[in-house]
Amino acid sequence: MSDKQGGILARISVPTADIADNINTRDVVGNKEDALVSAVGTTKSLMAYIKGLIQREAQLAVPKTGYKSGDGDCVNITDKGVLTGVSLFMRGEATGTPIVTLAITIDGTSILNSVVMKMYGEGTGSISIPFNHRFNTSLRVAFSHSGTLNELYCVSSYTTD
Repeated sequence: MSDKQGGILARISVPTADIADNINTRDVVGNKEDALVSAVGTTKSLMAYIKGLIQREAQLAVPKTGYKSGDGDCVNITDKGVLTGVSLFMRGEATGTPIVTLAITIDGTSILNSVVMKMYGEGTGSISIPFNHRFNTSLRVAFSHSGTLNELYCVSSYTTD
């Protein structure tokens, strides 16, 4: 092997883990043992950034839940992601024929604002609505009721990017 061939092979061989050099292609690409990186820097390898992206993607895939009892906002966030479902539950003695209204606003636009349940007398009621709606700037899920109810709950599920 000539000195020239040996020099080329040395430049493309795998570096030690987490090397900060930026001389050869191997230093930029990195080593599969490199520690993950989640913030941009000037001394990290492509491998470290790839590991950071994969970990972030796995964390974002975990569904989040908004929960509220009584009236009000079940979820009110500024973020981007996907609304995956809303469930409402009511229980107890109803007077005045309680009416439950659900309002969903995505990116400042109302996509739902309507009566979803009525209750007569005593008992329980529930409704679950599946969604697959993307939001790019904001998500608000709110609910309210008229009349008297002992218990009213809202649960919303969503993911964020």
